[in-house]
Amino acid sequence: MRVRSSFSILVVASSAALNLLSPGVSRAAGLPACAYPYVCFYRMLDDSSVVKTGQLRDFTRGWQRLGVSRGAIYGWNTRRDDVLRVLYSSGFVSCYPPNRIFGFTGIATAVRIDPSPTCENM
Repeated sequence: MRVRSSFSILVVASSAALNLLSPGVSRAAGLPACAYPYVCFYRMLDDSSVVKTGQLRDFTRGWQRLGVSRGAIYGWNTRRDDVLRVLYSSGFVSCYPPNRIFGFTGIATAVRIDPSPTCENM
């Protein structure tokens, strides 16, 4: 339990830091590239390196379940006009604007790309 608690704090701190980064800075910080028009997902390995676990680009009516990327800790939405909605294992849904890098605040289980430039219509 103690390890999980420490990990949660690390993820939240990483989330705050990554939300401030531009794509150019993120590449310099070691995130593997994510090409337009994809949304990419990343995990941290035991040696603290970050690997891309998946990417998607299609609109869907429902949620796209995450396979290998389930539990990713970072995401990168390279799309210019579409938001990414994330469903966490807790049932909480969050929204991430276009052209941003972000840290997940829980265990991401499913995602949906919505054709909206803002998260206002949640």
